[in-house]
Amino acid sequence: MSRALQESTALIRGGTSGVGLVSALMLSDAGYDRIAVTGRNLDRGKRAVEQLNDEGAAGGAIHLSVDVTRETDVAGVVERFGSVDPLLNCAGGDFLPRIFHEIEPAEIPDMYCCVLCPSIFCCRHVIPHMYAVEEGSIINVSSDAARVLTPENRHSGQGWRGL
Repeated sequence: MSRALQESTALIRGGTSGVGLVSALMLSDAGYDRIAVTGRNLDRGKRAVEQLNDEGAAGGAIHLSVDVTRETDVAGVVERFGSVDPLLNCAGGDFLPRIFHEIEPAEIPDMYCCVLCPSIFCCRHVIPHMYAVEEGSIINVSSDAARVLTPENRHSGQGWRGL
């Protein structure tokens, strides 16, 4: 069994529902002992952990409700586990489709920060640990909005293109 399966924590940002939860379940099936999922919704986090533990996360799954737009919060999560491998960035924010020119200029920085900064922060704090052991995987899940920009999703699509 590889070092990652035995000694690392699989960290799934946005792992309480959708693609993130399915990915967490697949990692559990693949033999990862420790799985940590992040998400803002405490009820979804609780249900995700119950499902992961019921389906065999040997080392136990945990949910962390953190503000991933704050780098200090992300740093604390990574330091808690020491070794994170893999890191799966799989969360996107709550953006309603809106015509770009109708968005207030003051809203734009927060939109980009919500999409792009959490992935950057997570990678920034995980990579040194991966360098130290000379291995590791990072998967950044984006959105189709990055590939095909429409008038209603330009604000989030441009942020996803940053990944």
